[in-house]
Amino acid sequence: MDLAKLTAFLAVAEERNFGRAAERLHTTASPLSRQVAQLERELGGALFVREYHHVALTPMGEALVAPIRRILEQTRELPSIAAQARGEARPLRAAAITWAPTALVTRFAAAVGRTGGGSGSALELVEDSDDVVPGLLDGRLDLALLHLPAPVSELSVVPWLRYPLAVAVRADDPLAGRKSVSLAELSSRRLVEPVIPARVTNAMRRVTTMLENARVTRAERVQGAPGGVEISREVLLRGPATFVPDLPGSAFPSLMSPPAFATVPVEDDGFGMDVGFVFCADQARRHPDTARRIEEAVEALTGAPVPAGAPLA
Repeated sequence: MDLAKLTAFLAVAEERNFGRAAERLHTTASPLSRQVAQLERELGGALFVREYHHVALTPMGEALVAPIRRILEQTRELPSIAAQARGEARPLRAAAITWAPTALVTRFAAAVGRTGGGSGSALELVEDSDDVVPGLLDGRLDLALLHLPAPVSELSVVPWLRYPLAVAVRADDPLAGRKSVSLAELSSRRLVEPVIPARVTNAMRRVTTMLENARVTRAERVQGAPGGVEISREVLLRGPATFVPDLPGSAFPSLMSPPAFATVPVEDDGFGMDVGFVFCADQARRHPDTARRIEEAVEALTGAPVPAGAPLA
């Protein structure tokens, strides 16, 4: 039994889908399925009931989710424990949500890696803010890149930026040649959106309100990440429009790039998603070196110190 098999099991248990779990772990469904099958043989029973495009946990699988999650969380502590035993600085442990555009995650990772001379920093990709909050509050994580607003008031927040959203359409769509489009012009269009977890809806509230005010309501939900393969397939085959981050270097628009697709900026002011840096000041105060490195990372990205009202020490 090894950590790779436990990681594979937990990903499938949380996604309830082998394809999405494989995408999350940057692998394919076949080797992931083999790892789960090997773990089932080692444990002596089935962990999942496999159905078409869906899996459900068996009672044994359900009983193992929490302990396996704890095991994996504890293994992430080992580099920090080893570094402290060697007398070295505690690694800065950061997380970024997978819903954030790749360009922003890359900049965040680079800033985190440069803190403290670039020694011992680690970045973890997580599904959404609810996966991060417990780690920030109990000290397993030091800093996170999240969509705002933050889900709990106990965390300190440094707003970073609002990235705009663009409309993505098929290349032969009437909108494809436009320089920009207003939300009001989309009121009669059929839209396709990702199935948004309930835990993400708070961050989407302002965008959703702008769509409702413009009477953009003809939306269908498709399973998958925003701008992901499932969404691009739907746009290509059926011709609806969708929204993607309008940000150079983002991986999402690259799935909907020419010649098959076109993206058109939305001209309505404020139509975008807010992101920022979130940390637990109480935890940071316990580790002055960590507090300094959090401040270094934030200052490198914002060009300014952490604002008053969110002290680190």
